[in-house]
Amino acid sequence: MNPFIIDVSSLIQGAESAREIEITGELSSIEFGGALVEFISPLKLVAALKKASRGLTLRGEVKVEVKLRCSRCLKSFNYPLEFKADEVFALPEDLSHLPDEVEAFPIHKGRIDLEPALKELIVLNLPFRPLCSEDCRGICPHCGKDLNVESCHCQQQADDVRWSALKKLKET
Repeated sequence: MNPFIIDVSSLIQGAESAREIEITGELSSIEFGGALVEFISPLKLVAALKKASRGLTLRGEVKVEVKLRCSRCLKSFNYPLEFKADEVFALPEDLSHLPDEVEAFPIHKGRIDLEPALKELIVLNLPFRPLCSEDCRGICPHCGKDLNVESCHCQQQADDVRWSALKKLKET
């Protein structure tokens, strides 16, 4: 059974106004920026679901650890993610009545599927240029050696002649 599908019919019908949820579950990999983001740990969500005028709101915290590829040295590394979740869920007939700036996920047959919302939040909270460490030196653009492991003996690239006019201005 999918732990991210929750029966919310009692909230929709007004039998309860709020519910605390705590979910731990496995997610499938996500493709992001041409790379595969794998989950190292199960995702943990602690949140409150509350009845709203046109659906439900979910507010809480998410914790998960993912495997990313360093943008400098291309090595894989584990990256812990912790972020706030603040999402809206609405019945299909109420989706069109929500303001344009509100993105809502659908409620189907008295149930919500948290997985699409959580995956979207994970992508939004990933670093734009993931680094295995702040002082990662990357790889040599000439010989391809990992500069974190060993130094290379490649000659430094000569100045680009296209910038020579600006370089002269800077020197004066």
